[in-house]
Amino acid sequence: MTIWKRERTHFNYYITNERKQPHIYVEALGTPSASTEKILKDHGFKFDHSKCMFAAVQTNELRLFVAHDLDKLFNYDIQLFFNTEAKKELYTPDIQEIKDICYHFKIYKCYIDILNKDLFKICKPGSKSLLATYNTNSKTIDVFNRNKLQESYVYNNGKIEKMSIEKAAPKKKKKPLTDQQKLNEILEAFPF
Repeated sequence: MTIWKRERTHFNYYITNERKQPHIYVEALGTPSASTEKILKDHGFKFDHSKCMFAAVQTNELRLFVAHDLDKLFNYDIQLFFNTEAKKELYTPDIQEIKDICYHFKIYKCYIDILNKDLFKICKPGSKSLLATYNTNSKTIDVFNRNKLQESYVYNNGKIEKMSIEKAAPKKKKKPLTDQQKLNEILEAFPF
């Protein structure tokens, strides 16, 4: 039995070439919403607990549906886990903004912690490694990879736009003065 893997934005799917009953498997990359699960069940998919994927007997129509239409119909329930202090500081609009940010960056499960009154960090739930920070005051988002700043964005009425930053020219470091140069400076400054 051969399995071919295909990748989509919201899921991966696998096609097998078994002779009697070829199968098609859908592996969700996050937590599918109830409506997406209903769509999958309506098309004959059942959740296979041994493989942790949705499985169905393959038909030509089903293959075309998964390859072309399913990605547009896939919706996610974004799961946010809050630090108790962060939950006290966040307001309902802020939570919606964080959900929009998570959806934009394809983060479907995250842990929200607080750095200060306006700055919140979005982390992976298990490892708590930093994915992004969000400033609720200035509406700026800093995206991190392996705890190093990658890019900055601005949240503006539901839209996330990349920030354009002109880098300043690096400043030249002055070499430390030698003892002779220090003496020369003192002598030059001294009135004779």
